[in-house]
Amino acid sequence: MKGVATNPLKRRILDAVRHIYAYIRHPPHTAQQIIEKEISKLGDKSRLILYVDGHQANEKQATHDARGATRAVAKAEAQKLLSEIKDRVKKDLSVRKWRLDNTDKSIKKSFYWNVHDRAPFCRHMEHSGWTVQTAATEADVAIAREIEPGDVAISRDCDMLIYGRICMLYRRISRGRFLVHDIQEVAASLDLTRAQLTILGVVSHNDYNRNISSLGTATNHKIIRELSHAESEKMVQSYLSHDQVALKNTTKESLALSTRVFVHFKQ
Repeated sequence: MKGVATNPLKRRILDAVRHIYAYIRHPPHTAQQIIEKEISKLGDKSRLILYVDGHQANEKQATHDARGATRAVAKAEAQKLLSEIKDRVKKDLSVRKWRLDNTDKSIKKSFYWNVHDRAPFCRHMEHSGWTVQTAATEADVAIAREIEPGDVAISRDCDMLIYGRICMLYRRISRGRFLVHDIQEVAASLDLTRAQLTILGVVSHNDYNRNISSLGTATNHKIIRELSHAESEKMVQSYLSHDQVALKNTTKESLALSTRVFVHFKQ
């Protein structure tokens, strides 16, 4: 795999919940074997630590509700399409490929790997000799809190770019390929410090809060570049006190929740 760190002392920290696509098409035991095979491509058992989501975090309730609603719509659509296919088969009518493709897409969108279904996967991996950590809530927060200098985080969650303790991130895109992010280089390319990049993530639309109305990424980037505080919390307060932000912040958003998660790694 291109971009893998060659230093044998580096650990790789994997957000395992992002690799559960195989559960959609296979019974659990087969899926566990498929997922283990995929994970083994990312590193050996002595260097790879798997983190799995625990219970849903209360702080993300709005996000969970929105995703649940999306899954419910997808499930209803899948049931409708399956009923149509069944009816056409009974009538000896052809079933076009687009119907099958649309059904498959709807089934994928409706899939949810709940906390109870994750337990057998964790036991399987532990019995196979892997190190598995089940987080109390979100795996990405646990990774951000426990990652060590030199470790590589592997996750599809773009929020991982925000956490200040993460220095190297591999984000899976497709067909086994990864985008490799050296976070310091990402920050430098945006003409930001590492701390400023974290604050840009805190004030932008994320799983915990929306951006303040009318203040998009480009505007926030310009404002944050002007902030010079070394401490993240002081930088957030300076952002909120900025004339342009204060004028738009009619709801008196404090950004306390996203600060708690991305700066203090707490849920």
